[in-house]
Formats: sequence, C-alpha cells, structure tokens
Amino acid sequence: MKNRTERTLTVLLLLLLFTAGSGIAKELQEFDLKRNQLIGYMLSKELPAVHFSHKKMNESISLEIFSLYLKQLDYEKRFLLSSDITMLQSFAPHIADNLEHGTNVLPKSGYLIMKERIGQVEKMVDRILSAGFEVTSDEVYETDPKKIAYVDDLKGLEDRWRKTIKAQVLSRCEWSR
Repeated sequence: MKNRTERTLTVLLLLLLFTAGSGIAKELQEFDLKRNQLIGYMLSKELPAVHFSHKKMNESISLEIFSLYLKQLDYEKRFLLSSDITMLQSFAPHIADNLEHGTNVLPKSGYLIMKERIGQVEKMVDRILSAGFEVTSDEVYETDPKKIAYVDDLKGLEDRWRKTIKAQVLSRCEWSR
C-alpha cells in the first residue's frame, strides 16, 4: 500500500511537470497556469502527509524531482546542450517552494528550450540525410545515456545525430541481410 501511494504521488508530480513541459499535446498558449498552480499546491501539501517516509518537500526532494524531470525531458541526451542543463538546474533547488506557491516555471522553460532544440535538430537531420555519411569510417558511438554527457554546442549535437542516424542505418542494413 505504501509503495502504491508513493508511486501514485510520484506519477502525479511527474505529470504536473511533464505535461506542462512536454508541449506535445498542447501549445504553450493553451497551458493552463491556474490548473498548474492548483496541482502544485495540492502536491506540496499532500505529498508529505501521505508519503510513507513522511518526507517534507525540501531542496533535497526538489533535486531528486529535477533529476527525474531531466531524464524524461531528454533521456538519450539528443536535444539539450550543456548550457541548457545549466540554465534549467537553476530552477531545481526551488521546485518544492514553487510547487507550494503554484509558480513552477521549470516546465515552461523546459518546453521552450526543447521546442527550439527540436526545430534545430530537424534541420540538422535534413542536412545529414542530404549529405550522406561515410559508412566505412571507424567510429565509436556510445548508446548508453548514462555514459555520455550533454554536448557543449550545436556542432557537437549535429555530430551526435549523425552518429545516431549512421548507427540506425547500419543496423537496419545488417539486420535485413
């Protein structure tokens, strides 16, 4: 029962952050700020009361929430730059306070950054596919997101996408033989 309550509250909290931050289903203009404020306030009050460990929302919990949010936002590290992460991290210690006051700006900020990066990546992919790539060159491509860092610039991001696409093409070619 305790695990179920913990999972339910975690899901509710993540839904607040992710549905607001993802932008997949809604455009930013449709973002319901009052609903976000109400859910945030409710979570900040109910989480400590029903969580099995009775942890209070604090900076430590905020950092854990941020870590989960970041994994959901860009798990494979294919969109965000290290500078984006630095900027988003500035919101991390304040998540608990912001939820209590209904002023969590992290989801909106994450959404805006991702929207910009997705547009940039779409253009990169078009360029990569138009130019083609050398399939006989010897390269290393790490597929484990835990073992790679966020890239520093758009050039690094484009190289990551080039390697990703190349690996997918080579994998399909080998599989179809």
